[in-house]
Amino acid sequence: MDVAKVFRSFPMFQGLADDDVALLLPLARARAFARGDVIFREGDPPSHLWLIVRGLVKVVRRAGDRDLILEILGPKDTFGEVAVYDGIPYPATAVSAEPCTVLSIPRDDFFLALERQPGLARGLLRELTRHLRLVTHRLDELTKAGIDRRIALLLVRLAERIGQPREAGTFVPVALSRQDLAELVGTTVETAIRIMSRWSKQGLVLTEKSGFVIPDVAALAAVGEGEGRGQG
Repeated sequence: MDVAKVFRSFPMFQGLADDDVALLLPLARARAFARGDVIFREGDPPSHLWLIVRGLVKVVRRAGDRDLILEILGPKDTFGEVAVYDGIPYPATAVSAEPCTVLSIPRDDFFLALERQPGLARGLLRELTRHLRLVTHRLDELTKAGIDRRIALLLVRLAERIGQPREAGTFVPVALSRQDLAELVGTTVETAIRIMSRWSKQGLVLTEKSGFVIPDVAALAAVGEGEGRGQG
């Protein structure tokens, strides 16, 4: 693995000088996780900043007797940064959704690097701002958008971030159950089943064992806006 090249692929570290990257490289440790492995648990001390090199990570929170999925992250995403910056326990649990490779940077070492590298501090500020913007946007969706629109936006975001081109469209390699979909958009399992069944008949989303295919991402993005085939 070319760790220097990997570092530069993350928004937080883009724009760093070569000398700054050289200071960070010895801090990062590559770790491999199998599907279902817990990377950290809700309430654990914020010991590391995490960067996804390959694979998918689910961020979940305990609610009663089950876990609620808050987010699905993929390559070039960072996680744990808010807890690391604030010094608070991790607010949720991170679980590998498939075999994945991540880089971890110890919190104490990261803060020493921040003191020495103004460019890194600016990168962290950009990432925290992006995180806040995404959270605000998701809250806006959950409170204002209809269920069709919420599911469409979720699937489109996944397609844009981790989708793989196919002749039949864009394949998203994450197997989301209807329960997962319902939790991610704040609806019931029955509603998620009904919507996905309708979209399958319309050819908007085709579910496979290892993920799903979106034949036309633009058509799915139009759902809920009075356009495309998603209003039937």
